[in-house]
Amino acid sequence: MKTIAEDDVTTISVLRLLRKIYLDAALDSDGDIYDRDGITIPCWIKIIPDKRLLQFFTYMDFSGSDFDDCSIFEVASRLNSDIAVPTFFGVGERIYGSYFLTYAGGVAKRQLVSMLRRFSGAFDAGIRLADISPPGALEAD
Repeated sequence: MKTIAEDDVTTISVLRLLRKIYLDAALDSDGDIYDRDGITIPCWIKIIPDKRLLQFFTYMDFSGSDFDDCSIFEVASRLNSDIAVPTFFGVGERIYGSYFLTYAGGVAKRQLVSMLRRFSGAFDAGIRLADISPPGALEAD
């Protein structure tokens, strides 16, 4: 089957899909899916059942850098004007990225995996475009 039916979209079904294609995804302590394998930047997937949405999200921590709250906000705002996916926003010393994918009516497995990879790559591209990197940033494999 090439799609996951709407009623079958669960944390476990998405986790199984990612593991089936050899991504080393796991559940975190909040019950969200965490993946750091086969994508550019590690990210999470949260399932929001009442809205029929998958939320992809990640962040980069700039603690110990020269950024203040205003600088983080300005960078996030600039990235939003240059990059369509994800939506960037700043909180404290972190820049977050988020993207919502509906699964109303079901979701194509290929689309879910493709969007995860695109989201991760676009977040990384945004950070690189802004020419910023947090202290001790990990380079992509």
